[in-house]
Amino acid sequence: MNRSLTLGVLVLSTAASIGLHTVRDGRPAYTPRHTFPVHQDYRGAFAWLNLVRANANSRQVEPGDALRMGKAVAAYARDQRKVADYQWIEMGPGNVGGRVLGICVDPSDHQKLWAGGASGGLFRSTDSGNTWQHIEAFSVNLMVSSIAILGNGHLYVATGCTWENAGGYGGSGFSGAGIFRSDDDGASFTNPIAVSGLWNPGVDWAKCNRIKADPTNGSRLYIASENPGARLYDESNNTISAFAGIPSTLSAFDVDVSGDGQTVLFSAGSGDAYRSVDGGQNFERLDGAPGPGVGFPTANVDRLELAISPDNGNYMYAIACKSSGGMAGVWSSTDRGENWFRIWPPGDEVPSLDIFRDNAQGHYDNAIAVRPGHPDEVWVGGVELWKTSLNGQPNQLADAANFPGCFSCVHADIHEIVFADEFNAFIGCDGGVYRTPNAGDNFFDCNRDLAITQFYSVGYNAKGNVAGGAQDNGTQFIDGYGLAQHDARSIGGGDGFDVDLSQLDTNIFFTSIYNGAIYRSNDHGNNSGEFYDSNVPVDPNAMFGDGLGDFYTNFRLFENPNDQNSPDSAKKVYSIPVGDTIHPGETRVVEYRGGINSVSQWGQYTNSTGNDLVGPWHSDTLLFPDRITSVFAAGYTTTQGVWVTRDAENFGAVPRWAKAVQNAGGNVSCLEFSADGDALFYGTTEGDVYRVTGFATTYGQSELSVDSADYGLVWTQILSSAGVVTGLAPDPSNTNRLVVTFGLYGSNQKVKLSEDALGAHTFTPIWNVPADLQGMPVYDAVINKDNGNIILVGTEWGIFSTDDAGASWTLQTNGIEHVPVFAMRQQTWNWQNHPYGPGFVTNANVIYAGTHGRGIYRTDDFLGIAPVPGLPTVGISGLVLMPNPASTVSVVSFTLAKQGDVTVNLFDMGGRLVRTITRKHLAAAAQNVAVPLSDIGDGTYVVEVRSGDTRRTGRLVVAR
Repeated sequence: MNRSLTLGVLVLSTAASIGLHTVRDGRPAYTPRHTFPVHQDYRGAFAWLNLVRANANSRQVEPGDALRMGKAVAAYARDQRKVADYQWIEMGPGNVGGRVLGICVDPSDHQKLWAGGASGGLFRSTDSGNTWQHIEAFSVNLMVSSIAILGNGHLYVATGCTWENAGGYGGSGFSGAGIFRSDDDGASFTNPIAVSGLWNPGVDWAKCNRIKADPTNGSRLYIASENPGARLYDESNNTISAFAGIPSTLSAFDVDVSGDGQTVLFSAGSGDAYRSVDGGQNFERLDGAPGPGVGFPTANVDRLELAISPDNGNYMYAIACKSSGGMAGVWSSTDRGENWFRIWPPGDEVPSLDIFRDNAQGHYDNAIAVRPGHPDEVWVGGVELWKTSLNGQPNQLADAANFPGCFSCVHADIHEIVFADEFNAFIGCDGGVYRTPNAGDNFFDCNRDLAITQFYSVGYNAKGNVAGGAQDNGTQFIDGYGLAQHDARSIGGGDGFDVDLSQLDTNIFFTSIYNGAIYRSNDHGNNSGEFYDSNVPVDPNAMFGDGLGDFYTNFRLFENPNDQNSPDSAKKVYSIPVGDTIHPGETRVVEYRGGINSVSQWGQYTNSTGNDLVGPWHSDTLLFPDRITSVFAAGYTTTQGVWVTRDAENFGAVPRWAKAVQNAGGNVSCLEFSADGDALFYGTTEGDVYRVTGFATTYGQSELSVDSADYGLVWTQILSSAGVVTGLAPDPSNTNRLVVTFGLYGSNQKVKLSEDALGAHTFTPIWNVPADLQGMPVYDAVINKDNGNIILVGTEWGIFSTDDAGASWTLQTNGIEHVPVFAMRQQTWNWQNHPYGPGFVTNANVIYAGTHGRGIYRTDDFLGIAPVPGLPTVGISGLVLMPNPASTVSVVSFTLAKQGDVTVNLFDMGGRLVRTITRKHLAAAAQNVAVPLSDIGDGTYVVEVRSGDTRRTGRLVVAR
C-alpha cells in the first residue's frame, strides 16, 4: 500500500496519521455513514437457510430430519467419550435481541414474563423485561413459537411454526418437537404433547403455531397446530380432543379466547375462521352464507390472525394477508362474530396503509391484539406496528427502526403483541422484545441478556473485540470492556453477513449486507462507506445491496505486515540530527520508527547535493520500502466471479478493483486465504471448491485482472461434490492442508480434509461420527494453529471437535448448547508474528463461534500468553489453578525455589490489572494462595505469580 507519512525531528515519526493508515496528502479521509436499508425481504433469509439445511434428496427443508437428528445428538451427548471438553464463554450481545415469536405475561405477577426465540430457546424476566435469564432446562428444542400459563400456574411452551418451516412460506428449518410443560417455574420440563414420528415432513405436533390458556378452567389449553389441527388439551386427565364443527384434519394457525372463556376463535384451513360461543363445545365456520360471519373475508385471504377483546367477547378482530403476502385488510365484529365490517383497507387500494410493505410479507410478520379496557382499539403488526379503533383512523405507533435514544422505535417485523394491562404492552419482533408503559406513547427495547441474536458470521481483532453479521440485526460489534462487557454497538444495518476486522489497525472494519454490498470504516465503525470503483458492475436497480451476489455476501481480508515482495514504498522526510554531517555522495542508512508501537522500518539516503549537509537539516522526501500489504477478495454469483483489491485499507483513494475469476463455476458461498496469503480458496453453492494462487507475487491491476494479458493468477478446481460448500478452513501452520464442510441434511462426508490442497488436492472424508449423525449439516471449521490434529466444526446442532484429525469426534457441551453454529474462526496472530510486539495481541489462538440463535461464543483453552522479555521463570515451578473454571475462588498452587515475597496479579484480556495479592516471606516450598473471584466478572484472565526477578503465568476462566 502506498501511504504518505510526515516525519518529525531526530527520528522519523508520524505527525498526522489515522492509526495504521493515512492518505497521500496527510489528511484523513472517509466516506460518511451509508444510509443502510433498515429492512430486507424475509424471503432472502429463508431461501438461504433452505439452501444450506434442506434435505439432500428433496432439496426441501423437512422437519423430520431435524427431529431425527435432535434425538441422535442427545443420545450421542449422553454416551460419547469426552476426548476434548473445552470451556465456551458467552460473549453476547447482551443488549441486542433476535427473532421473538412468543411472549407470555404471568397472569398472577405482571412483572414476570416469558419469551421465546425462533432459534434461541426460552427466557424469563422477573422485572418487566428489564433483564432476562436463559432457561437452561429448556434445551431439548430451541424453536419457541408460543407460550401460555394455565390457571393452575403450569407453564406451557409450544415449538415449531408453520411460517418458519417448510410447507409454509418460510423455510428456515427451525423445527418443533411438540409442546413442553413445566410445573416448577422452568426448573424442569416434560413433553406431554410430543411428535410421534421422525421422517414424515408432516409429522404431528412439529408445528404448534399458537396456544392459549382457558381463562375459566385452570387445566385446559387450546392448541392451534398444523397437524393434527385445532385441539383441546386437558392436563387433569391428559386428554387431547378435537372440536365439534372444525374438521379434525384441518390445519390450524391461530386461536384466541375471550376473558369469560365463552367465545373462542380459530384460524384454520385456507384463510377460514371458526367460532364458538359456548366455551369451545361447538364451532361454526364464519362464512356468512348462511350463518354467522356476514361480511367476514372469504376471498383472496391467506394467513389470518384473530383477536378477541379480553373484556368484552362481543368485540373481535381479524387481520389477513392475500396469497401474495400483501395486506388484505382488518375486519371487526361487535356482535360476537355474527356480522363483520372492514376497518382497514387492502394494500392495493391504499398502499400507505399496507403494513406488510412492498415486501408483501404478511405470511411472515402478522400479529393482532385488542387493548384491555378498550374493546374498540386494536393493535396490528407487520413490518411496522400500528393501531386503529372503531371510531378513529389507522395510525402508526412506532417507526420500524432501532437505535439508541429512539423512544418511538420498534424493530421491524412484528410477530407478537401481548398486553399486561391497559397501559403496558410487550412486542415480540425480529429485534427481540419491546415494551410500552403508556399505551404506545413511548417504547423501550427490553433485550438485556436476551441472547438470541442469529449470527451468520464472526470476526475479531487483535484486542479480542468481536463483530458479527446477524439476521435482521445488521452487524454488531462487541468490545468486551466496561461494566456491560457483553454489550454490542451496531456498525451496520439490514441483514449483516461476512465481517472482518483489521489485525494491524483496530480502527479498520469491513462489513456487508445482502446481495454484494460491502462497506469499510477507518474510525472504529462510526462511519462507513462503500468502496467499489467503476470497474465493478454494480446494479443500480438492485432493490437491496449492489446486485452483485446472492443473499449472503462473502468476502475475506488478508494482511501481511512484512511482505518482502511488496513493490510499494512510502514517502517520508528524514532529519539529520544536530552535529551529524553527511558528505557529498555519502549514503546513510536511516531508520523510521512510526505507527503503532513505533515499528522500525529502514531506508537509505544519499547526499547528491555536492555539499556537506550538517544537522539539523531536513532532507528531501525519502522512499522507504512499504512491507505492509493486504488483499481483499469478494465472491459473487457465477457470472460475476471473484473480485479483488489490494487497496481496501488505503483510505486515501477509491480502491482499484480487479476481476480475478471470470466465471466462479457457481455462486460463491465462502472464501478463505491460505496462511501465507498466496492462495485463495472458495466454495460454491453447487458443491465445488476452487483454488486461485499467485497472490504473493501479483500486485498490479493488470496482473490481478483475468481479462489482461499480464494476468498472473492460476485458477484450479480442486473438489467437486453434490453438496453445498458451507465452510473452508486452511491450516494456519501448513498451507497444504484444507478442511471443507458441507450443508444439507442427509448423505454423508460432511467434513473433508486435504493434505495436498496446493498440489494434487486429494480429499479424504473425516466426519467419522455414528451413522445417524452423518447427515447433519456442517457449516464451518477451524484447524488449530498449534496442533493440526485438533479440528473444530460448527454444525446445525452445536460444535464438534477432534484431536486426532477426524478419527473421533466430541460434542462440545461445556457452556454452549445445541444451537446452529454458522461461523468458526481462530486468532492466528500472536506475539511472535505480530509486528507491534509481545503486548499487542491479547487473544492469541482464541477460537470464536458465531451461533444462529444464541450470539457469539469463544474458548480460551488454546490461549497463548506472551512472555515478559528478560524475566526468568526458573524460581517458580508447578503452577496450578484449582478449580479452573472457578466461580467464587480459585487457589493458585506453585513451588518457590527460594524464600521471598510473592505477588499474585490477576489481569483481564485487555491487559488491565484487576486484583493484586501480596504474601511476605514465603518459604522455599510448595505454596497456596487463594484468589477471591466473587466480584470478578465472567471471562478469561491471566494469573501472574512474581517473586523477585522470576515470574510465571497461567490462564483462569471465571464462569458461573
